[in-house]
Amino acid sequence: SALFGRLDDRFAVAGWSLGGGGCHLAAVDDPSLKCILEFAPHSGLGLCFARLEPHDVPTLAIAGQCDVIAWPWVQRRFYDAARGPKLHLEVRGGDHAIAAGPAGGNCFQIAFA
Repeated sequence: SALFGRLDDRFAVAGWSLGGGGCHLAAVDDPSLKCILEFAPHSGLGLCFARLEPHDVPTLAIAGQCDVIAWPWVQRRFYDAARGPKLHLEVRGGDHAIAAGPAGGNCFQIAFA
């Protein structure tokens, strides 16, 4: 592979919706991660993991104010469980498709809340 010997051991994970929730699980499972990026993290309405374990991995969480799939109060639970450096951004007017581009998956004018 052209990448053989060029990669180091610094890893981060990013995910959207259930993948964002999976980032949280990855941080709990592997505290050596350098950071996680959660876009509209979702827990599967408790079907995948009912309880969020704390972790110390640096976290960036981005939520949509008008998300009706992963409600902002649900997304906030992921943020609250992160004990390390963290930042939570909520996109005003953004829906569940905020990771799809600057329009947040809708036609609203986007501004940070």
